[in-house]
Amino acid sequence: MPRSIVVLCSIACLLYGVAPLCAKSSEEQAKALDHSIDLGGAIEDADVSPSGEYVSGAVRKCEMSEGSRTCTLFIEVWSSADSKRVANRTLLTNVGEVAVGIRFSADGRVLLVSDGKGKLRLWQTRDLSEINSIDLGFMSADSRNLQEKDNQETARLSKLTGYRMIPSAPRVMQIETSPSAPLVAVVISVGGSEIIRVFDLMSGELLHSWSFPDAFRARLISWSQDGKRIALFLPNMRGFKHPERTDPANLLIYDLVSGQLTAKFEIKEAEDLDAWAPEAPAERRGRVIFLGDDLIVSTRRTPDTFFRPTLRLLDSTTGRTIRTIGAEGTGVRDPIAASADGKVLLGFVGRVQKVMDRELNSRDVAVDTRICVWKMPAGKPAFTSEELPLIPNRASFRLNSTGNWIIGFDQGTKLLVLKLT
Repeated sequence: MPRSIVVLCSIACLLYGVAPLCAKSSEEQAKALDHSIDLGGAIEDADVSPSGEYVSGAVRKCEMSEGSRTCTLFIEVWSSADSKRVANRTLLTNVGEVAVGIRFSADGRVLLVSDGKGKLRLWQTRDLSEINSIDLGFMSADSRNLQEKDNQETARLSKLTGYRMIPSAPRVMQIETSPSAPLVAVVISVGGSEIIRVFDLMSGELLHSWSFPDAFRARLISWSQDGKRIALFLPNMRGFKHPERTDPANLLIYDLVSGQLTAKFEIKEAEDLDAWAPEAPAERRGRVIFLGDDLIVSTRRTPDTFFRPTLRLLDSTTGRTIRTIGAEGTGVRDPIAASADGKVLLGFVGRVQKVMDRELNSRDVAVDTRICVWKMPAGKPAFTSEELPLIPNRASFRLNSTGNWIIGFDQGTKLLVLKLT
């Protein structure tokens, strides 16, 4: 049911160094329209249109039939303001484990859907009628080469451990549309390797393709606001040897006109090494987001928590740290998100407390989960929400172009919708 919340903000926060979490103020108050849309199934992925008018979700709905469980994947479009369903279409039937992603195009008229079978589907937003489809090249030469290497490595590990291991099939891990051009970048995982492909949505033409043999499912690409560059964050290989990588640089920026690497930096801190280990899960690694001409980089995860202590604002030309952004207590939790215009940054924040398990070991658990929004590039906190009904370790957030519409989801059935007023 629709409900309203009051979010309290303070402008008396530090502009430099680590800024505290937005403090409560009796003078400065902002309101947010807050409601949920129940999609009736597990939300695999979701997005909000650039204008904020629509939200879309990839939804898994399952039922029992004659003692067996069958699942169907649906794509749905809803009106953000009144929670009315605009369109619904079946994507896949009788599905098992499959990665599906959805994103709106820069103009909001087209919905892009990765169907889990090597195709990128282009559908009209208003009625989900199909416009075109793009072959992502799972069987192309570079993909087959990485698959062969993964087969060899899997066979080696199976022999070494005595356990039968199954090679990884190509899988789409991330799709990101350009905020200002009819382009899309797709991250394809093959074992521990990644392929990033950039396609022209008008023609379906493959414009660029880059392979990274040691990316370990990074899923960390970001478009620049003008749509001319892509930033990529790879695992830091310092302290590790890899036969195909000797350069310690782990933040890479590619030009979308020439396809060339135009800048690279090594983002490191001494205490980060354990979080950058290749075997570490993806949520323990950092990420990068373009904010205008600058970059926001999240660093290590605080040990035994799902928080990261600070975000760093970097100059995308020099790699120099301009300022850091943080929150009281344990800091900012991934995923972070940014508006396409580069003026709004969102971080998942909250508090933790120490508890003892049955073996009397101490660990941190979440007390509450909230979001904080900063106005960029100054790093001024704009507001913090009340506690949100989302599971911290599963939550994801997306913002529209100007950052006044926010959606959140956690693989449950409800899509949280916030409009800042």
